[in-house]
Amino acid sequence: MGDVIPLEGSDDSDDSNPIETIQAIKNATKKGKMRAPEQLNEKQQDKKGRKIGGVEKLAGQIDHIVGVVESRSTATSLMMKMQLGSSIPEVMEVVSSLPECEPTSTLWMFATRLFFNQEMREIFSTMKTPNVKFAWLTYEFNNQ
Repeated sequence: MGDVIPLEGSDDSDDSNPIETIQAIKNATKKGKMRAPEQLNEKQQDKKGRKIGGVEKLAGQIDHIVGVVESRSTATSLMMKMQLGSSIPEVMEVVSSLPECEPTSTLWMFATRLFFNQEMREIFSTMKTPNVKFAWLTYEFNNQ
């Protein structure tokens, strides 16, 4: 009776066998005990209802992380490609090359403030010809 702890209870109970109680506790807390497939949640079973081991589960999680990182990387590279040519120095260099937009002109000064806005720089950068860029910049200046 070295590891048996007597439980308090009424003396008239016949089912208070300390050895059976300790054995039940050991069985309930045994680590590594196999559970029936119906007790496993969906994440612990594959599509065929088999139990997934730790290595398989970890490999699946790593594959998922790699997929997420790759998709973010692709999205980031697409965003960077879209923004090429729309940095402030690049846009202002184009503005300086437009007719009547030499530095210190009123339209050039207006562009320096307008192109603080990334969206405005992107719109300007998507325009193909200098005439269209000049017309749009003049339009924005007149509607300020």
